[in-house]
Amino acid sequence: MANNILLISYYYPPINHIASNRMFSFSKYMDQYNIWVITVASQNTIQNLNHVKVYRCQDSKKLTPTFYSNEGKFIHIMKVAYNIFISNAVVDLHKEWTHNAIELCKNLLIKTQFDLMISSSGPLASHLVALDIKKRHPEIKWIADMRDELLTSKYLPHRQRIHNPRVKVLEKRIINKADAITAVSNPILMQIKDYSNNPNTVFREIRNGYDFEFKIDYKPPKRDFINIVYAGGLSGGRDPYVFLKACEELVEKHNLPIKVKFIGPNKEINIPAGIIEHVEVIDSVPHVQAIQAMNEADVLLLIIALNGRTGGYSGKLFEYMASLRPIIALVPPHDVAAELIRESKTGYVLNNPNDIKEIKEVLLMIYEKWKVNNLHNKFYPDLDIIAKHHRKEQAKLVHQLISYLTNSEGGSAK
Repeated sequence: MANNILLISYYYPPINHIASNRMFSFSKYMDQYNIWVITVASQNTIQNLNHVKVYRCQDSKKLTPTFYSNEGKFIHIMKVAYNIFISNAVVDLHKEWTHNAIELCKNLLIKTQFDLMISSSGPLASHLVALDIKKRHPEIKWIADMRDELLTSKYLPHRQRIHNPRVKVLEKRIINKADAITAVSNPILMQIKDYSNNPNTVFREIRNGYDFEFKIDYKPPKRDFINIVYAGGLSGGRDPYVFLKACEELVEKHNLPIKVKFIGPNKEINIPAGIIEHVEVIDSVPHVQAIQAMNEADVLLLIIALNGRTGGYSGKLFEYMASLRPIIALVPPHDVAAELIRESKTGYVLNNPNDIKEIKEVLLMIYEKWKVNNLHNKFYPDLDIIAKHHRKEQAKLVHQLISYLTNSEGGSAK
């Protein structure tokens, strides 16, 4: 059985990032399998957690894309140019961290025998560290957690894709040198598999999940308005304007009692004038506070852009599901997120997320249920399906993969 695992993840708690939460859960639940995890991460990480030891590496010279804000047209253009430059001219945006992490791992490998290592992106730097280790220690099994699409994927929108040919070469090298590749959904996994020419590589879907116990009998506080909550960023083309426009029309025509709260949207929201008083926008909050806000919501809003990409669940979906609140899903109607919401009976999937009329129909249906106290009393999500998406269940899948790669009993390639 694998006893020592090296986890290489630039993002790790308390950094508030979906990739951070994913890797934290991978390591957090390994103690139940008597596996000791040593994590190499960036700055501002916790030091110890049961069977996990965390080492930090400096990254003072990192190059990272900058967020847009209301600083004028000239500065906006300069930021766009900067982002395009660093994304397409620089191979490793965290070169200093990569170097420091490699040197740290060299020392760790002298002191400790590792059976297996896991690296996670983004950024690419984590995989570059693992690739260096694999060259010098081919006997160490390697799981490369790609999480989402490749940086050079043809399925990414053109403005988000990296066109640096050196990055594509590195991605192919990583995919073909790793013993196993994991990703958050099967469609994304199959896209990545197209880059592989290694018949021995194992490909495995490991979805994201939630990491708290859901409260079956908990009801949100009674209010004189419907509390709609959106938690998370609005990157990747996600835009709530159409939804807010539908809300505006209902407020003006029917005086619909609603309030929409955005938590940590990370960019300015275009709010229609007629609904400004009904919208609240707050900055990013600690993860535990975001979970509390979801639990106290009447309805949760999920947005996934209609940009042609497939396989996008959105990490927030699983926490929404476990909050046991109805979800208004403005998502691609035939993709994985919509299918899971229908299967788990956790919300309303629109046939056309850009149709204001359909959005209004859903909101009015919610209102009719809310005013007679049936919004939650007559809400029957499939708790078994939700439970399968707890982080400990995802960690179980990771452990099965580890067991298979290290030839331990109980492992399965499927």
